Amino acid sequence: MFFPSYAFLNKVSEVYEGLYEDNIIKNSASLQETEQLEILEKFYDERDVVLFTVVGGVFSEGINLPYDMLIGAIVIGTGIPQISFERNLIKDFFDKKYNSGYDFAYKYPGFNKVLQSVGRVIRTEEDRGLALLIDSRLLQNTYLELFPNHWKHFKVMYNASQLNSLLDKFWTS
Repeated sequence: MFFPSYAFLNKVSEVYEGLYEDNIIKNSASLQETEQLEILEKFYDERDVVLFTVVGGVFSEGINLPYDMLIGAIVIGTGIPQISFERNLIKDFFDKKYNSGYDFAYKYPGFNKVLQSVGRVIRTEEDRGLALLIDSRLLQNTYLELFPNHWKHFKVMYNASQLNSLLDKFWTS
């Protein structure tokens, strides 16, 4: 599960841990390289591992968990970076040049992080998995235009019942 911040991650993980018995791993901002490797080893050695991490973090790119080691990703949010002086400089520049500074400074870098997070699921031609994108803003045309062609068959879920039905169909086919 990919969250927009560590604060959000911690709030959700507290609730999740009270509801489910899964093998839960929480990524922290101070994670050391040896701890990263230990977490990856769990995916190789165990099943039913749920990793709580952040979009744009160390586990959203550069890891390879093929076949059934990683069968899904849940990405919460649009990946938009926090407002900063540097980002606003970029925004101002692209506003003057193309009148679309927000897109270049915030939307595109954020959506790239979403793409990278989802990209952890399918690593080989034999891989199967699902990606859940949780944020209604992603249904806006400006985001839908950014979806790669192989995402064009997405389904919108409005409740848990619809999601459970989709999951049942996917895993039994």
